Amino acid sequence: MKKSLSLLVIALMLGGSVTVFAGVADIFSSINYSANLGLVSGSSSWAEASASSTDTDSNKLGFHAVAQGTYDISDAFAANIGMGYKALNSTQTEGSTDTVHSSNYLYVPATVAYNVPYEWAGLSFSVNAGGYGSYLLSAESKAGSNDAIDAKDSISAGDVGATIGASITANSPINQLQAITFTTSYDYGLRDIATDVKNQNFSFSLSTQF
Repeated sequence: MKKSLSLLVIALMLGGSVTVFAGVADIFSSINYSANLGLVSGSSSWAEASASSTDTDSNKLGFHAVAQGTYDISDAFAANIGMGYKALNSTQTEGSTDTVHSSNYLYVPATVAYNVPYEWAGLSFSVNAGGYGSYLLSAESKAGSNDAIDAKDSISAGDVGATIGASITANSPINQLQAITFTTSYDYGLRDIATDVKNQNFSFSLSTQF
């Protein structure tokens, strides 16, 4: 009797495991993957941390490369999570001297997208909102014609923030690719990476779904 009961318990556990693994496999098979490449226009608040009231910050281009997975929660909503590299650059101007601050991050965004129930000329539209986390890989500052100095130790290793964006998607003319998407987004850091300094940047990217 005990042996039969044990076999029954084992069978139920195996059956439950198979069901769980099947469910997980089904979720993974439903994920659409994409590669996102684009430009980043950054302007961190370095001037606010300066002792000089005449300092100003201005945008400077960087770039990002992010792999992303998208899971359709429903026809209207989708969950997105990515991981990749983001290079943030900004310029701080004090008098006639420009100081370029450059930082490179491991970047992990997570958003929920709303698919607008409207199409035009074969194009579909979506808006998204969520947050990001990033880990500092390297950083340097270069004032005027001076040599660049390593600034990694003076910047927080981690950054978190909010992100919002909008996308336009078109069917791909290439059979191996499902679609091509143009996305613009804005990231705003919610914590200081240095005293009174926050990351903030616009991103413009093209992605291919496969």
